[in-house]
Formats: sequence, C-alpha cells, structure tokens
Amino acid sequence: GWMEAESTSACSRWIAILIMVGLVIGGAVVFVVLIYWGGEAFQHNWKSYEKGVENFAKWVSQAATLLPQDLRDWIGQKLPEYASEFLSAYAAAIPGFLSSIAVQLVFFLIYLGFWLCDPLPVSTEVSQLFKSYLFLKSVVSLLYATLMASLLWMLGCKLWVLFWVLTFVLNYIPEIGPILAGVLSLPAVLFDSSIPDPGAKTVTLFVLGMLFKFVTGNIVEVHMYTSRGGEWMRMHPVIMLFLVMVFGMVWGPSGMLLSVPIIAVAKCCLVTADVPHVLLDPLLVLIEGDSKGPHKIFVDR
Repeated sequence: GWMEAESTSACSRWIAILIMVGLVIGGAVVFVVLIYWGGEAFQHNWKSYEKGVENFAKWVSQAATLLPQDLRDWIGQKLPEYASEFLSAYAAAIPGFLSSIAVQLVFFLIYLGFWLCDPLPVSTEVSQLFKSYLFLKSVVSLLYATLMASLLWMLGCKLWVLFWVLTFVLNYIPEIGPILAGVLSLPAVLFDSSIPDPGAKTVTLFVLGMLFKFVTGNIVEVHMYTSRGGEWMRMHPVIMLFLVMVFGMVWGPSGMLLSVPIIAVAKCCLVTADVPHVLLDPLLVLIEGDSKGPHKIFVDR
C-alpha cells in the first residue's frame, strides 16, 4: 500500500521491487516452458487421440442400439473425420497460442512496473484484502492443479503438464474455472488410445476430480478465507457467479479474477463508512444470501 511505500527507505523499496519483478519474470518463464512442453506432448501424441476418437465412434455406433441405424453409421464415419480436422487445427494453433501468451506477459510486466513505481494511495485494509485474496487463491490453485495433474499422470495421460498450467490458471475464476478445467481434462483421457481401458479411467478422473474440487474449494479455501478476511469474502454462490459473469463481460479474464476482491472491498467500504443500517443491511443480506449476514459482520468486527 501507499503507507508502506512512504515508511521505508528508497533503497529497500527498490530492492523489493527488483525481487518482485524477478519472481514474476521467473514465474512467467516457467509457465511458458510448461506450456511449450505440453504443446509438444500434444503434437507428438495427437495421432493417438485421433485413433481414440475412431475407437470411441465405433463403440458408440455398436453400443447405441436404440439409435437409428443411419445415425449410428453417421457417427461411425463423420465423427473421426471431424475429430481429425479439429486435432490438426489445434496442433497447428499451439505456436500462435504461445505467442499470444508471450504478448500478454509483456503487457502484464508493463502494468506491474507502473504499479510498483507509482502505487495507488489505497488504505492498508484494502491493500491487505487484495493481498490476502491473491495469496490464498494462489495457494489453493497450486494445490488443486497439482492434485489434478498428479491424477492425470497416474492415469497415463501424457498432457498432464499442459493441464497443470490450465488448471492453475482457470482456478482463479471462482466456481466456473475449476469445473471448466475438470471438464476439459476428461477428453484427454477418454480419447487417448494409448491408455488401457480409457472409459474406466475417465470415470475415475471424474469422481476423484469432483472430490478434489470439493475438498480444495469448499473446505480448504473456505477455511483459509475464514481465518484471513473471511467476513468480507463471504458471498452467496449465485451472487458470486453473477458477479463473475458481469465482470467478465466488462473486463474479460482479469475482471473474472478480480470480481471477488472488488466486491469484498465494496463490502468493507460500506461497513466502515457507517452507512445507515436501513440501507446497509439489505445489501449485506443480498450479497451473502443470509438474513443473518449483518449480524455476522457485527460479530466478526
């Protein structure tokens, strides 16, 4: 925050800035390398996925006896063709995707440089709220991504490195991100012809993935928030999803990431600004989805 920057010497502040920039650049390099490894693994194994789609289409055409014969024949013939075209296009698009990531990292570093050199004059409580949220979310994202990537590796999926990065990034999007990452990982096992019995392992991935999501998102993350600024981050899931959608439409992925801390800061400002209870209490009830929300805030403070 602004007060911390003023209370330290210029030398120590610039040392902290250089350390922070070094950590960010190092993390960016690691992410790019992991994405590159994942893309290389996909390009080397996309034939296995093409064959896996063919096997899946044959299985559907033979097992789905309730479907009309024409539809089963169409699935057996057309689905492998569409899958082959999709996989080829996806493999060819990986270099462009890596270039896009590199450009975004450059803009992020420029933004970070302006932020560190001229920080906004925000209060210590607001600054600490953002720091706590980003730190806790990073820890939970790292835990969830590591669990999912380890599971994919044990199931024999060769794209586990790519899905580690994907899961880590998507988990920053509340509620929607981890579910999307889990759904995207299912075809990586189901359509891999090099994996023995991919159907059973896909079911295993689904069940254990849901368990990991419940434990990390509903137990570990909630407990961590409760111990550090939980009264501000307490929101009803429906309200949270609505805010994620709205902020995502306005600011894209960055807005989806910052939707929770922004509303938490708004709650903090409303409560600390001595807003009349006739206006404050309905807002707290709406945000938290609990008629006892105002009383919980009073007790927590």
